Amino acid sequence: MAEEAAHPRAGWIKAVKSGREALSIDVPGPGGEIIGFLEPVTAAHIADPELPARMTRWRNAAQRFFLTRFPGSPERTRAWLESSVLSEPGRMLFLVRSPKKLVGQCGFIGLNRESAELDNLIRGEMGGHPRLMYYAEAALLSWIFESLDLSTISAGVLSENPMAGDLHASLGFRVCEVLPLSRSEEDGACRLTPGRAGEPSADGLYYNVMMLTRERFTALLEEIWPNGRKFSG
Repeated sequence: MAEEAAHPRAGWIKAVKSGREALSIDVPGPGGEIIGFLEPVTAAHIADPELPARMTRWRNAAQRFFLTRFPGSPERTRAWLESSVLSEPGRMLFLVRSPKKLVGQCGFIGLNRESAELDNLIRGEMGGHPRLMYYAEAALLSWIFESLDLSTISAGVLSENPMAGDLHASLGFRVCEVLPLSRSEEDGACRLTPGRAGEPSADGLYYNVMMLTRERFTALLEEIWPNGRKFSG
């Protein structure tokens, strides 16, 4: 429970995930128009049989971009939502919705008083604005910096996933470390374990640790939303 005690809004985050507090984050488009919203995963989502099944399909399709790779199932996804997403005090996961449909997910882990790490960014469905995930990440970053009052946000990206790296870089993230990855397999799962910066990877795989400061993101706001940031949450 150390992380929960570390951040002053931990109790409120717990209430959101339990469903006792409401939260919805608007996703403004380039002209300030609302093109979608971020909906936090709560205890009520666990009872929905379709959501774990859909999230399983998304992760299975994108698992080559994760450090841990395994054949997912709705049961395993539901257990992960219960034991990790809802139970870990420094973690939140959001569903990305266009005005008409659910298209993906994004979130953060490791929340403390100064920082957090972006996590589980997946576009699982087509639909909505063509740059919805860009603006969804921008809206999440804006909400984290403003509502949780953090100084920095990090993100980890496999070198094999340049699209995600470019997305983060377009929002101000910069690579601060490159870590070698070693591959291991056990019980049908593949795990990529980061090593020490500067060392080579025997498997030719690397993990880019990216960092975004509050000041750098603030300086980009006029570029992201030229007509003015319209944020609510």
